[in-house]
Amino acid sequence: LYAWGFNGYSNSLGNDDFTKIASPTLVSSLSLLEGGSSAINQIVCGSCHTLVLFKNGKVYGIGKNDFGQVGNGELSGVFSWTRVSVPEN
Repeated sequence: LYAWGFNGYSNSLGNDDFTKIASPTLVSSLSLLEGGSSAINQIVCGSCHTLVLFKNGKVYGIGKNDFGQVGNGELSGVFSWTRVSVPEN
């Protein structure tokens, strides 16, 4: 996964850097989660947060979370990839 853009709120791009990223940059921190980037099924981004759904059904989020947009039950910034509990059907 590559990301770029404004990254000033809670590491919203997930690349452990809080600066603006002007060109595609590898998000290496995902390599440690659930089989890494090759195991990603879907990615969803908001203006200042990112959610990743892995093929095994697990969801991780990162970024600005003032209104609970990461889904971890908190209302504060999420600075590293955090597992999000998603109800099963």
